[in-house]
Amino acid sequence: MFKEFADSASHIVYHHYSNRKLSIILIGSVSLVCILNVFPFKTVTRAPVDVADSKTDKLQSPFSRTLAFIRLNAQRPERLRVLENYRPFFINLHYSMPQYASIINYTADGWPSGDDPYKAVSETMKVLLKNYPTAWINPFQFDQMNYKNIWLAGQASSYICGGHSVGSKWIYWNNDSLRAVQNAKKTLTKQHPNRFITDENIMCGGWTDIYYIPRRFFQDFIYLSDAFHQSRSFHEIGIPTMFNMIDLTYRSTPFHTVITHLEDCWGSCCSYGANANEINTKRCGHKIDLANDQAVKVLINLLNSEAAYLHKSTPKQSNNQSDASFQVKIIRMVLKKAERYASATMGEGLAGNTVAKVLRNIDRTLGPLGLNYWVSMEQFASAAVRVGFSRQVGIAVYHVVDFFAPIGK
Repeated sequence: MFKEFADSASHIVYHHYSNRKLSIILIGSVSLVCILNVFPFKTVTRAPVDVADSKTDKLQSPFSRTLAFIRLNAQRPERLRVLENYRPFFINLHYSMPQYASIINYTADGWPSGDDPYKAVSETMKVLLKNYPTAWINPFQFDQMNYKNIWLAGQASSYICGGHSVGSKWIYWNNDSLRAVQNAKKTLTKQHPNRFITDENIMCGGWTDIYYIPRRFFQDFIYLSDAFHQSRSFHEIGIPTMFNMIDLTYRSTPFHTVITHLEDCWGSCCSYGANANEINTKRCGHKIDLANDQAVKVLINLLNSEAAYLHKSTPKQSNNQSDASFQVKIIRMVLKKAERYASATMGEGLAGNTVAKVLRNIDRTLGPLGLNYWVSMEQFASAAVRVGFSRQVGIAVYHVVDFFAPIGK
């Protein structure tokens, strides 16, 4: 079920802090995306929703203080050309690839194994905690997330926890995996007694291609990954089990987990070949085929179109409710409804697919200006024309949004 593949894939890790210091995003070859919250932050009462620099009024990348950690499980240096298109969005890029570097530092490492990339993650955490004490920032598409939680891609139901008797047919769900978990937990009990709440007979498994770790759990993850690496625990067993231990230790009640599942990420551990629509519309996913020229073109065009907003002045907020109609956050809400309607009619004679196509273009074009940016009827009409419809269709979509928008917008 969670079979690991040796081909390159992307791992991305996001971190956010209100004072826009430093964060890390991991992009790697093992279908793993890990988001690391790197540094402590001052008291935060809410997550900011715009990405403009308050001093210069220039639009900044949500990752302008974020390190991109790019992991390739095989020696595929030719793929770095594509991944370099991420550079404008980040403070720097870190490449991790077998024999790529002799040590782990801020920008490179040569971690040899694809079975335990979590150890390379924790070693990078140590470098950052020692040398780069700053904080994370707010990505365009993740501005309403809980940045104090761990994030895991996929449905919560796709993760399993239990003993060997749970009955999974997955190749890695076996007695050897359970013994590795038990050995790791025994080591932790000796080295860090009473630090973690756990049951040595319980292991977890699931998709670990995309995950995020806030800074408050860095030291826990370092301790845990040291022990699980020592016991040679496979990463799609080790990582979910480590997160389960952190969750049991820190949750305030049995009903208040510290794990958020990114259920709208595309794909799974073993999904291949995201198409152009999926690359353009999903905020995250696994995996994209970097040997496919068309997929690479779509990804590069997407990145370049968003990079074009960087360091540009943001519009003055004469853009307000008096001369516009719906905020971006409302458009995103209705977009999700439209995707569920698909070919069914939403209103004004329009199928959900048509409404979604127009709203995606609005989100792509105006979303980087912030969730509170107001979008006018004229901008709905213009978006419809850009995606091949008439202005009248754009106005009809405007009325569909008006119908589905909460009272008071």
